Amino acid sequence: MHYLHYSSWALLRFFWAIWAVGLFAVTLGPLLMFSRGFSEQRAGSPFATELETGRADKPSMLAAIGFGVFFALYLGFMFWGEDFAYQDGHAFTDYTAIGIPRPPAIWPGIGRFWPLGYYEYNFIAHLSPTATAYLVFGAIQLVVGFWLLYQAMPHQSPNLLLFMFTVLMLAPAFGVDYAELTYADRNVCFAVCLLVYAVRRYDQKPAASWLLAAIVVSYFALYFKETTAALLGTFALARLALKAKRGGLRAMWQSPLEIGIALSCTYFALQLGAALATGTFEYVQRGSVGALRAAMRYLTGAPLLLAFHVAFGVHVVLTLRKGAKFDPLWDPLALGAVLHLAAVCVTGMAEVYLLGPTELVAALVLVHLASRWWEERASLRPILVWVGGATALATVIFGTYRLIERKNAVWQWQDVASVVVDYYKAPGTQKARLYIPAEDGVVMNFVSFLRYKGLHFKLRGQPAPADAIDVAGSEAFHEDLCVDYEELVCRHDVARAGDLVVRLPQQSWSNRERSSDDVLGLHDTKLEPVFQRTPLELSSPFRPLLAAIYRVSPTMNGNFDGTPLPDDWMGISVSKVVPSVAPPN
Repeated sequence: MHYLHYSSWALLRFFWAIWAVGLFAVTLGPLLMFSRGFSEQRAGSPFATELETGRADKPSMLAAIGFGVFFALYLGFMFWGEDFAYQDGHAFTDYTAIGIPRPPAIWPGIGRFWPLGYYEYNFIAHLSPTATAYLVFGAIQLVVGFWLLYQAMPHQSPNLLLFMFTVLMLAPAFGVDYAELTYADRNVCFAVCLLVYAVRRYDQKPAASWLLAAIVVSYFALYFKETTAALLGTFALARLALKAKRGGLRAMWQSPLEIGIALSCTYFALQLGAALATGTFEYVQRGSVGALRAAMRYLTGAPLLLAFHVAFGVHVVLTLRKGAKFDPLWDPLALGAVLHLAAVCVTGMAEVYLLGPTELVAALVLVHLASRWWEERASLRPILVWVGGATALATVIFGTYRLIERKNAVWQWQDVASVVVDYYKAPGTQKARLYIPAEDGVVMNFVSFLRYKGLHFKLRGQPAPADAIDVAGSEAFHEDLCVDYEELVCRHDVARAGDLVVRLPQQSWSNRERSSDDVLGLHDTKLEPVFQRTPLELSSPFRPLLAAIYRVSPTMNGNFDGTPLPDDWMGISVSKVVPSVAPPN
């Protein structure tokens, strides 16, 4: 046990040195293998028959123009009215947005080890510490990633690829990963794009440059999200197994690329074990809904995942029955995606954004399999059209709702924050307690955003400024802290006369069986409205369309509500609590 504590302490204290040593080791070994001839010759490459790296055909003019227009509108929607006003926005408003570098995310106390999460913003903030600048980085990743995939799939119809990219951008997991700053899974998605391109080029003509690129990309990707090891490790081991089956055990020792990725995953797993051995699993335990329930939410809330698992299962059965060869790129990648979903489900975390990389692989494999079946089985074409069309339509509907829901939450959050800031900064305003009847994490993020906008609040262990605002809410805040990993002071209480009560868009007081008085603790007091607003869509001609996709789409946590669109959907308000006047006798 003493050794475990020492290992955990050393990892926290010397992480960057340990990380750099690992990067050097996992690349040096495979490069030495390659230079000494322990690698496949060109004639033995799995892609030996694919001599051309580029594509001979181009998309139709109509498809190219349509995709270009959609892509431009998509990026415009991504940047439109953005700020650090969403869940986990404190990851920026407490750090890079105010000039404080973010340290590596190594948190043994709650069971997390993703050191490179948000780390790229430490560098982007030197250019511009704004949400727009941060999103530009994601947009560049999206453009480069799609271009690499387009080049890596020269035998697929270019029109079909553009259609796939369009569906992906609106997919529930992949789409929100790129629209939202707080999901480090976006970096894993980009790493998958780079890996596919590098591995394909290496399989076409083994070269030290592509070998190094594949290993380095994999090594970086592991440190953005813990479950990435399941995707990449399975991919590497599956390729080794295919090579061993074809060329015997000797072929495994001629596979520096796969060995390098496997070593990267092993080295990461050792660090992960060292970091968590002396900690807890509070993060997973607190958010878990159970493995089976999480799997059902993922497979029903992300149509691409369900279609992918069915199609890949059919493909494996048919390949085994025929005694045919498995594809050395797509089949290992697909198996890695299956294990990645399984790893996430084991944690019980039911947040669709965690499966952005799996959704990306699902789309790529589905296009690959559908194209093969289209050419080989003409009788299946009507089924492919109907099933593919239904999958794409459901994906677009579900993902579109999530993007609309998120964008409205951002806009409404900013509006209510502006009202609160103006209220407290107005000359002669009496200091009022801020009362927020929301979950503790939502309260913490909103208060952090208000600090970012210039208001002052009490921090534990620090002298309170003269204009510091007291914060209270309906949650049972542990030790009078908004959350236990922040120093912001929040107190559990009912709303009292004089309080400024804020209703946030994420809240909408979802438990409709309880009245607002019960939620707020209001019985002898009443609210005097200061500000109230609902999203523009609720009073626009688009309401019927929004109502339709709301009813059939899952919410952000994967639940299907199935109820009509509420009149107060994403509504916000600011109210002042005033004493009720007792009626005269």
